[in-house]
Amino acid sequence: MSLRAWLYLIRRETAAQPGRAVLLVLCAALSCAIGGLALAALFYLRSEVRPQIESLFPEERLVVRRPDVDVSILKLQFGKITDEIVAQIEAIPEVERVSPQMPAQFPIMAEMTIGRLDASYASDVVLHGVPAELIQDELPRDADFSWDPESGDPVPVAVSAYFLDLYNLGLAEGVGLPKLSPNAARNREFTLMLGESTLGFSKGESPKFVRAKIVGLTKNPLLVGLVAPIDVVRRWNAEFNPGQPASYAILHVDVRRPEDALAVRDRLMAMGLRVDWAAEDLQRFQRMITTAELVLFAVAAVILALTSVGIFSTVAMSTRERRAAWGLHRATGLGPWSLLGLVLAEGAILGVLSAVIGGAMAWGVAAALQSAAGEYLANLSFIPGQPFALGVETYAAILILALGLILVPTLLFALPACRAEPTRLLERRSL
Repeated sequence: MSLRAWLYLIRRETAAQPGRAVLLVLCAALSCAIGGLALAALFYLRSEVRPQIESLFPEERLVVRRPDVDVSILKLQFGKITDEIVAQIEAIPEVERVSPQMPAQFPIMAEMTIGRLDASYASDVVLHGVPAELIQDELPRDADFSWDPESGDPVPVAVSAYFLDLYNLGLAEGVGLPKLSPNAARNREFTLMLGESTLGFSKGESPKFVRAKIVGLTKNPLLVGLVAPIDVVRRWNAEFNPGQPASYAILHVDVRRPEDALAVRDRLMAMGLRVDWAAEDLQRFQRMITTAELVLFAVAAVILALTSVGIFSTVAMSTRERRAAWGLHRATGLGPWSLLGLVLAEGAILGVLSAVIGGAMAWGVAAALQSAAGEYLANLSFIPGQPFALGVETYAAILILALGLILVPTLLFALPACRAEPTRLLERRSL
């Protein structure tokens, strides 16, 4: 049979039952759109959300704080974390590294000019000092998180990504200031006023002005505010609080192996410290993500199962009605496998058409969600990537689902009929 005759038969057979064809396409398209959106959300949770959660809560890290207790409206803390305690923890054989987090023990204000506006905006800020290795992985490769006071260069600081969220969704929205993207924040210089506060508190006779430069952002939930090299904060604390020993708010303790964490935690708690294991937070978030993934998978499975029942019924009825026509094709010389190929080609055309319509539906829903909430979510640093972006894998999944929904029942019902003798096919009348 020539290609032209083959294409003619495919077009004719596809248009033989327009009502059933339209019903198959619409059912498959709707179910593929819903299933595709569910799978896209599943892909997003697995490829974007899980890696970010795992990076924020490494299994081998313990977070050490001073013990505290709630007394009425106050939270009272006891003792101090000093260099002696840090040395004791570093001496534990299972401990790989201790990264202390030192708070600035004096009021600080930051003054910045935003965009091309002439006005400057000042606000109180929280400043922490940490070793470079604690946040180096989050900074650009060319960022230098060290400072020489004799160089005249601005102090390198990292800004909490959540602090940027608060500005964009709070101050910028309320006062009408321009919003800042992460790219706009990086490499921006501003002035730190050490010893001064908008609340009226001050330290020393006059504030000390220091130029600072944002070298990157950090998503570590324990580093809210500004983060500077710990040597810099240690020097400033000694300058504004002479004679006071160095103390730390938090210790980030990394053990050599995750299985060593429990033993190290017990030793730290025996020292009278409050210890949180990052792996426990990680497990809680992972359980939440796993539950969301199961719900999405169940929704997609139920939708596809319900649609499959309707498609199977429609294909079964169509097969019974067309047995006589297939018998004529067999009687005129068309072989059983050629006839089966003709039927499957017709199903493939309907499947591709269903995938196109289903993909357009999914794109429309994603675009509507992006228009409704995309700008808001774009300002949230804890939302990684683009949650409403449909990738190639989503459209590929829609195509596979559409072809499977139509071709599988078509093959199951058409294969016995195509292999039957022409006389048996012609014996059956159309319903």
